[in-house]
Amino acid sequence: MSSHAGQWTEKSHLINNMLRKFKTMCKKAGVRQYEIHDLRPSCITNWARNGAAMHVVRELAGHADLATTQEYYLSVQRAELDAASRLQEQVVAGISGVTLTDPKVTQAGQNEILQRERS
Repeated sequence: MSSHAGQWTEKSHLINNMLRKFKTMCKKAGVRQYEIHDLRPSCITNWARNGAAMHVVRELAGHADLATTQEYYLSVQRAELDAASRLQEQVVAGISGVTLTDPKVTQAGQNEILQRERS
């Protein structure tokens, strides 16, 4: 057991004040009661989204396994899916006359190219 057990430390003071302020902000904002831990997935996702390498995000999050970081914390936003879809459309549009080999793209991609060529 720590020799500081039950004692008020600077770290305790900082954490206590931060939690109190967080709960006050939630109450003023009219949102349900959150815990500081509820912010963890957003923080980890933001690290990844802002360029931190996955192994660095794993380390910062304190996960032993990279799969934990990927499965539970890296959320995909609708805007990201839309951007990826637009990028795919641009790539497929530039492949006129080439046989597509990806079975997920082949039929839809070829149909879209044929429709564009007929227009």
